[in-house]
Amino acid sequence: MPSNALPDPNWRMPKRPRIYPHTHSRVFGFPLPFDQQVAIADKFGLEPESRPLDRADAGFRHLMKIVPLEWQRFTMVIWKGDEASETAVRAPCLFHNSNVTQEDVDNLPNRDSIKKVWEILGCEEGPRWYKYTKL
Repeated sequence: MPSNALPDPNWRMPKRPRIYPHTHSRVFGFPLPFDQQVAIADKFGLEPESRPLDRADAGFRHLMKIVPLEWQRFTMVIWKGDEASETAVRAPCLFHNSNVTQEDVDNLPNRDSIKKVWEILGCEEGPRWYKYTKL
């Protein structure tokens, strides 16, 4: 695999959303559901004897220290879950930018930055635009 190859060679940069307030506010990033946070803790050997909630917290705190500075922001997002269900999924999201201004929408991360975060997270899907939601 070439050094700049992404974990999913079929991933493409998603279409940019409209600017808020003409649409829902969105962030471009990677969701971090609870099981993903625990997996990060396990990957880095953080608090292996602790309860899952403590491991998830340790994984999240560690992640915020090791991802590139431009990715060290998070918020809550929501998206449609399983295709077969109408269930909405809410989770924290590590994000790079939002659709609040045109400048922010245009400030998408470069391929190397995406690759680095994707590999740290060890997730299957690449980043995309997620709808912001309040806690």
